[in-house]
Amino acid sequence: MNVAWIRNHAGSALFLAFNVFMLLCIYMIVVQPIGTILTEQATRLSDRSGELARYQAMAGEESAVRALFGRARDERNASIFLSGENEGAASAALQARLKQVGENSGLQIRSIAALEPRTENAVRYLGAQMDVSGAIASIHQTLDSLQRGIAPVLFVKSLTIRAPASAAGDAAEQQPILNVQIEVLGAVQNVDATR
Repeated sequence: MNVAWIRNHAGSALFLAFNVFMLLCIYMIVVQPIGTILTEQATRLSDRSGELARYQAMAGEESAVRALFGRARDERNASIFLSGENEGAASAALQARLKQVGENSGLQIRSIAALEPRTENAVRYLGAQMDVSGAIASIHQTLDSLQRGIAPVLFVKSLTIRAPASAAGDAAEQQPILNVQIEVLGAVQNVDATR
């Protein structure tokens, strides 16, 4: 009976074994790789959600960062301009700076006077005229200090040199003393001229 039963159901058993084998193959070839891909994508997505949270936190701080950057830019730019509560104070600061630079260079300062403010290319400039006397090396050092100074930025607008008549007893080795008139300009920013 076992042999007869096996002969009658051998085709069914073979069919069943073939179908189970095909299902296993489909699972191994199609379903398992898809499941692996989906698992990897879920892992990447969870990793990216952490990055997204960090980026959102950064974006939330954007206005504070922009304000800080603007303040730093304004502070850096402000140092290149003459400073003062008003144009009179800025002009006085310019004259004090000119006096300090001239004295540090060894010049004899005869006078320093404010020039009329002017506007060129939408920039407001204050100026001063410095009348000095000294050796060529001192004059050169003064001009170099004025034009290479870090803050504020100053411009030598004009320079007039007058050599005094030499005395008959002057030694040939002695450096000549020159009389020089220097006009210096500096830009002002956010200064209210009416104060």
